[in-house]
This record gives sequence, C-alpha cells and structure tokens, in this order.
Amino acid sequence: MRITNSMTTNRLLLNMNRNATAADRFMMQLTTGKRIHNPSDDPIIASRALRFRTNVSEVEQFQRNAGQAQSWMEVTEASMGNMQSIKNTINTRLIQAPNGPFTIGQRQTISAEINMFFQQLNSEMNTTFAGRYVFSGFRTDRPPVITNSTVPLPHNIHIAHGVDVAGIETLSQSFWRASPSDPWELNDDPVHKIKLPYSARDGRAVNLTELRFVDSSGTTVSVPVATVPAGTNPYTQAFPVFVPETGEIILPQVWADAIRDGSGIEVEYTLDGLFEGELNPFVFFHTEELSAGPPGTAGNTIFTVGGQELRFELGTNVRIAINSQAPDAYPWQFFADLMSLHSFINSMEIPEGLTEQEAIEHEQFFRESAYQKFTNLISSMERHIQHSATEYTTMGSRMNRVELISSRLMENRDTFTELMSENENVDFVEVMMRFNAAEAIFQAALQVGARIAQVSIINFI
Repeated sequence: MRITNSMTTNRLLLNMNRNATAADRFMMQLTTGKRIHNPSDDPIIASRALRFRTNVSEVEQFQRNAGQAQSWMEVTEASMGNMQSIKNTINTRLIQAPNGPFTIGQRQTISAEINMFFQQLNSEMNTTFAGRYVFSGFRTDRPPVITNSTVPLPHNIHIAHGVDVAGIETLSQSFWRASPSDPWELNDDPVHKIKLPYSARDGRAVNLTELRFVDSSGTTVSVPVATVPAGTNPYTQAFPVFVPETGEIILPQVWADAIRDGSGIEVEYTLDGLFEGELNPFVFFHTEELSAGPPGTAGNTIFTVGGQELRFELGTNVRIAINSQAPDAYPWQFFADLMSLHSFINSMEIPEGLTEQEAIEHEQFFRESAYQKFTNLISSMERHIQHSATEYTTMGSRMNRVELISSRLMENRDTFTELMSENENVDFVEVMMRFNAAEAIFQAALQVGARIAQVSIINFI
C-alpha cells in the first residue's frame, strides 16, 4: 500500500488533535476541579450529579425553613414565658390581697398593679415577628388585642364561641353588689353566672342571640335567655338573664345544673363596635361581619378560628406547626376575669355625705366583697396558669423537635455534599499525573510530526 504525504500529514494531524484533546480534558479538570463539564462527558456521573445537587438544594431549603421556624418559635416562647411570669405574679397578688389587714386603698393599689400587668399581657399578645402577629393564626395582619390604630368596625359583628363548664361561676351574697345600699338581692338558692369578654359600654350595644349546650344524651338544647328592664333585679329571676352592662349571663340553679351535666356551652351575640384593649374577635372567636341583615345573610364575611396552624416543611413529608394561637396562649376567660376584677375595684368608692356609721358599713361591705372576689379569682387564676403552662410546654416540645430536625438536616447536608464531591470532584494527584503523561505524549507527537513533515517527494528522487 502506497503511503502518500497527504495521508501521513492527515494522520499526523488527527493523532496530534487527539493528544491535544486528551491534554485539554485533563487541563479543564485541573482548572475546574470537576470530572465532567457536559452531560455527554459521562452520562452516569451527570445523572448522579443532578440527583445529589437536588438533594443538597432541598436540604439547604429545609435548613432555611428550620431557621425561620426557630426564630418564630423563639419569639413566641419569649412572649409566652413573659405572660406566664405575669400570670404567676398576678396570682401572688390575689393570694396576698385577702390576707392581712388590708384597707380598701391598699386593695385598690393591688388592683392598679394588676391592671398594669393586664396591659403588659395585652402587649405580649401583640408580639410580632417580621411584621406578623405570632398569635393570630392565619390572619397575621390582625392584632390579637385591639390597639388604638385598629380600624373601627364598619358593620355589626356576630360572635360565637364555646364556654368551659368550669367557667360557670357561683355568686355569693356579697359578691355582686356595688354597695350595701344596692337594692338587688340574691335568692335563697345559689345563683351562677357566665362572664363574657364584652359588655355594653360607651353607647355600644351587646345583644345575646343564643345560648345552647349539649346535654348528657348528646342533644343540643337551646337555652331561653331574657334581658330584664333597667332597675329589675336580674339575680332573683327564675330564668336565665343576660345583663349587657356587665356582659354576664345569670343562671338559676336548675339551668346551671343542666349545663354542667352537659359537654359544653355555646354562646352567640352581636356587637356594633370594639374598643382599645379588647380582644380581637376575628382572632379569638368564630366571627361573622354583618354587612346587612341577620346572621347567615348572603354577602356576610365569616371568620373562623381553630386549626389555623402555621406549618413549616422541614423535610420530606415533615411539617411542623410553629405557632400558638391566641385562644390557647391567652384564654378569653382569663381576660374576662381580669376585666371583671378591674371593674369591681373601680366600683369600690364610698359615697360622700354618709354618716360615720354608714361609712363604716360601706367599708366593711367592700372589705368582705373584695375578700370574696379575690378568693374566687384565685381558683380561676390557677386554672388559667395551668392552661398556659400546658401550651408553654407544648411550644417547648415543638422547639426541641425543630432543633433535632435542624441537627439532622446539617448532618444530611454534610453527607450529600460529600457524596456530591466524590461524584463530581477530581483527584488532583491522579489528574496531574495523567495530564503530565498526556502533555508528554503531545510534545513527543509534535517533535515526531516536525520530522515527518520535513520529508517531501524530493527526498525520493
């Protein structure tokens, strides 16, 4: 077979190009540190690289989610811890108040201190994280406690919420009256009440629409509730009575027994406005904003509570609730108890123009009434503290789980990063050896090619 100069030159160029390509591939690996640069270089390594990169990206996103979840929960935990401390302090004041020779003025001082704690509780409830209220469920743009910057309600609202059976309070003879001269008296039978968190004041109307409970047989029973005329004693009626001025539902013994035998109470009523420092019903209760007509009218906006857990995805099929909702962190019954205490103390003022004996009687009456009021609140406060402690513990447990997940995510990230590195990154020592070999072959090819290219047909003549 005759080998022409053209054939020699072409084969020389082909082999030199192959050697240059091999040297260039090793040089690219050295300069980039990666085994491949195109999927066609090695499809198997490329497919593994895509899978490992996806795993690393997912873990990094889960880590960012976990970081935000921990920050949210730390803010929530700090606020709940402050509220729990305040509640314990209030309980201590309530225990101190009935004991010792406290005067009315001293008890009023304790009430003023409790009122400051009350205001701080409201501030803690309005705690925010990144501009979002942490206790407001899904409606993170609404404060749990109404502030002075809250837009007034343009329409009436219809509120529905449950009442714990333990929230039915038994009244004593000196517990409810504003003064010893008050004409209202109790019946011989005990009288009981349910305290709502809202009352008629400053021209606001509060209208009770329904009170119902589920009896022992599971049947829903609607309780007829009346509103007695002004000046009529609501505590001596043989039927349930709603007192808008105090937000109280007065229950005779027979109805209180029937409700206690049941499994829960549901109360529905309407308001035509809210005031600063009150609970936001859109966060605490099932609320219907009435644009026109009675409840249930088409076009009304309904807001529900419960089940509004903000869940962060911290892993595949791992979703953790990071928030505590307002009714769990700050029970409305607790708010109603503090409001009732504040109103009660404010009514303890001895009128002017009394004789010395009348003044002594008033002071003695206030002393006995205050003793009864503080004593009754102690048991309620302990129940509220226990409720808050349970929610506080639940939050702590969730935080511990998030911390464990964060630790595992860090380990997973390290593992996937190592696997990705082993799959993609080069062994510099090995590649350097191969590059040197490829470079030596290329240089040798250049030298041989230079000698072959010098030969022409003249050499054969």
